[in-house]
Amino acid sequence: EANINAQYSISTDYKLSASLGRTQKFFRADAIRDIQNRNETLTNFSLNLQYYPSSNYSFSAGYTFTKSDSDDINRTAFYDNKEFRLSANLKY
Repeated sequence: EANINAQYSISTDYKLSASLGRTQKFFRADAIRDIQNRNETLTNFSLNLQYYPSSNYSFSAGYTFTKSDSDDINRTAFYDNKEFRLSANLKY
């Protein structure tokens, strides 16, 4: 597993963060479900922007992309996943 993370303060109100990661997984065979041994590699990239207008609330927007590569002979473990997020945090 390897990850690289970075955060940059654009101003006192805005922060930009990015992350890049790679993870290896091994799945054991399951004879009952007719599943073969396989290796899977997950590659992740994310980019987030946080906005802190006040100490009582903040907003963020982000994008994450995940790609799965596998040596699965049935090719059932390959996928790409794209995720967009918006959030608000309130303190009182």
